[in-house]
Amino acid sequence: AGWSATVQAGVFAWNSETNSTAGDNLIRYKTSDTDIYWALGASYALDEHIALQALFNRYHLEGNKADNIMLGVSYSF
Repeated sequence: AGWSATVQAGVFAWNSETNSTAGDNLIRYKTSDTDIYWALGASYALDEHIALQALFNRYHLEGNKADNIMLGVSYSF
């Protein structure tokens, strides 16, 4: 049993497509880019097979930020 930590950083490619209407007009917008992300995580091993996990991800998207929090349980065999 015990704690461990993880730090991640990298790049990711993404694309987005939005469709909307204004009156009878269909408006389509497509974009894509490659941006950076980073993550911090921690896990606590309950025994040699089972661990509790928490991970925070931050994605930087063309000047905007998107965050993701993951809580989980892992089983190793």
